[in-house]
Amino acid sequence: LGELCVWMYGSKRQSRPPVVQTQSPDLWHLNDVLKSREATAALRDDNDLENAYQISRPQNAVFEEALLRAKRDLTRARGTLTTGYDGSEELLRIAGDVADLADDVYREMERKRRPPRKRKTTE
Repeated sequence: LGELCVWMYGSKRQSRPPVVQTQSPDLWHLNDVLKSREATAALRDDNDLENAYQISRPQNAVFEEALLRAKRDLTRARGTLTTGYDGSEELLRIAGDVADLADDVYREMERKRRPPRKRKTTE
């Protein structure tokens, strides 16, 4: 109970600010964090509600949101390419790294999507 009060209200004695800054979303995030041992341990370690909340979330939701965010960000980058890219070699290398990561994610998704092959049994 003491920890919960510190997370909600902070502690001047411990010099810890509250992790709940805005009531509604932060309280829901704290609720989700407290349902996960790993996320609760992370909150104890670094007093970072957002980090602990991300740990508490289902991995499929995190994956889907990250993929959709990457698509939006790449769409924005593509839209500003003509006027925003100055020919920088470093940015070109970064784009190559992004392309490699995208290919890797796609290949792994394809691999997971394919049904496993059945082995032939000999009698």
